Amino acid sequence: MSLIIRPVGVFDLSACHAHLYRHSLENGTSGNLIHAPFAGPREGTLEEFSKGLTQSLQKTPAEVSWERQWGLFDGSEIRGTIQLRHSPRVEASLHRALMAMGIERDFRGQGWGGKLLQAALDWARSEPTLAWGGARIFFVSTA
Repeated sequence: MSLIIRPVGVFDLSACHAHLYRHSLENGTSGNLIHAPFAGPREGTLEEFSKGLTQSLQKTPAEVSWERQWGLFDGSEIRGTIQLRHSPRVEASLHRALMAMGIERDFRGQGWGGKLLQAALDWARSEPTLAWGGARIFFVSTA
């Protein structure tokens, strides 16, 4: 198995949607923590998912509602993602981003979370419109 981390682009949306669906099935089951405020599989069609994310990925960090994602790729499949998204989505907060990360159970505990985090932080630090003075990161462990 050869895993790589790279940015998620609009051509990866089907794989990203499939990852989010698989990951949502783990939500609060078989010893997994509840990591999203819903139970059961993620709802929504690929078309609905793709429309919003395509628009956000194509925006620059100087535009309201921008988003960037990096994926843990296992061939053409995504097994984990980290997202930076403009939040709150108003012009006065363009210097801020919300970070979210999810890794499928079989790929946890192997250091991939730290590598995804590093990819996102490296990109963010290179963006002149983002400020990184007061970030808070919370970790939840099942161990």
